Amino acid sequence: MDIAHQIGLIAGAAKDYQNGLMSLQTLIHRVEGILAVLDGHALEGEISDALFSLEDVNAHTYIAGYDFAANGRSIVDSAVKEIIAKSEPYSLRSE
Repeated sequence: MDIAHQIGLIAGAAKDYQNGLMSLQTLIHRVEGILAVLDGHALEGEISDALFSLEDVNAHTYIAGYDFAANGRSIVDSAVKEIIAKSEPYSLRSE
């Protein structure tokens, strides 16, 4: 398995979300799926807080009256940027 490629897929998914090409829920599932394949890679610990933030906001979007633009957008944007920033260095390495 090419670990750098798998991690590159995480950064790519986050960028796709930024560009409006996938939903927040799809991003979460894609990142979690890739992390499951990587099974304990250091990146998992580095992005776990950001991923939890995405999951929390996503869960709140199912609550009636939740204003994503006012309450969730900045959290999601920050978490996505963090995921990209922390995954890109790994995706450039060959491990």
